[in-house]
Amino acid sequence: MLSDDEKKTLRSAEKSRNSTCAFADLIASACISKYRNIRGKNELLKETGNTVIAGILIENSESNSQPELVALASGTKHGHKNPGIKDLHAEVLVRRAFNRYIADRILKNQNDKKNIQNLKVHFYVSSAPCGNACIRRWANPKKENWLDCPALPEDNHSTFYGFAKKEGQLALTVKKEHLFSSSSLELNEERTEKNLKNLSLPSGILPYKSYPDLILSCSDKFLIWNCVGLTKIPLVQWLPKVFISSLTVGRKFARPHLSRAVCCRMANKFPNVSHPILLCSAVKLDEGGLDAEEGAKFDEQNYVFIWSEGREIEILFSKNGLRYPDNSLSCYSTEVIMNDLHDVTPVEINIMNDSIDLKHSLKNYLISVTLQFFIFAYSLILELNKYLFLRN
Repeated sequence: MLSDDEKKTLRSAEKSRNSTCAFADLIASACISKYRNIRGKNELLKETGNTVIAGILIENSESNSQPELVALASGTKHGHKNPGIKDLHAEVLVRRAFNRYIADRILKNQNDKKNIQNLKVHFYVSSAPCGNACIRRWANPKKENWLDCPALPEDNHSTFYGFAKKEGQLALTVKKEHLFSSSSLELNEERTEKNLKNLSLPSGILPYKSYPDLILSCSDKFLIWNCVGLTKIPLVQWLPKVFISSLTVGRKFARPHLSRAVCCRMANKFPNVSHPILLCSAVKLDEGGLDAEEGAKFDEQNYVFIWSEGREIEILFSKNGLRYPDNSLSCYSTEVIMNDLHDVTPVEINIMNDSIDLKHSLKNYLISVTLQFFIFAYSLILELNKYLFLRN
């Protein structure tokens, strides 16, 4: 029996929210059910604290079959010096798992490419992707209204106006591990985090600066995937391009922020950017409670997992991105997949070059926008310091 003091400090791990439709709950339930089954059978995963999961389901666009779960992952860690997989966020891992799944299909039947290109891909994330999607500015989200439809609803993204570029509305962000400096100003992590509170950046996120080993936020990775496809660039000479048909999000779903982050901020620069149907699910990953003062503890993860249809579950160390228990390279790493595909006849190499050029062009554009944000942030910091100095 909890005391009155203990009861006051508890809150639900996830806030209640409205689902967009039954299809969103179908997608979420499939991923969460599989996750609970995996975690229940693995003692290492039972030891982890709060986490984020991501899943990918596929559906044949030419039939009325139910979506099939083919990839699932958990994780919230990253490390640019990892000897194994560097980005262990669930969204990034499940994209790797999906590439592994497609590669395995191609290895079994090279004529399967056409069928793969016709797939509808439904992406699920239990929490809004880190970065731009979690910046609560420049729009007022409303609660989702239930849509009574038997299948995937239609979704028209509203016209996006990038009116606040200097405030970072379009800018790239990186995961907190990376520091942020320039020739005119060098900020250590503590000062950066303190000063940028005025700019409403979400926790764990910093403005982008072009370090060669940076790790982009998941919002920015979704943006790139919606421009060039889910297929990893080194693999497009073997694997067909596939785009996300729908994106279902659990906690922290906010339609205008999500659409801005994952696709719409690039619409004027790249008119062919894919706009996935955005859905919210009320199905909760974590139905328990947590300490209201401490909040969720994502830093307690020692292990993450990754799985694709037809393969065994693979456990990775959070500290280095290598496979448990022997610290070997994951079968989901690009290097291993490329080695497996080595004997498959590649398509024209120009496809890969075109994809790389598009990705670099997109990245350069976002870098220029990010530099505007940096100049704005630096100017604001100087003005604040001047104001405080005059007051004192």
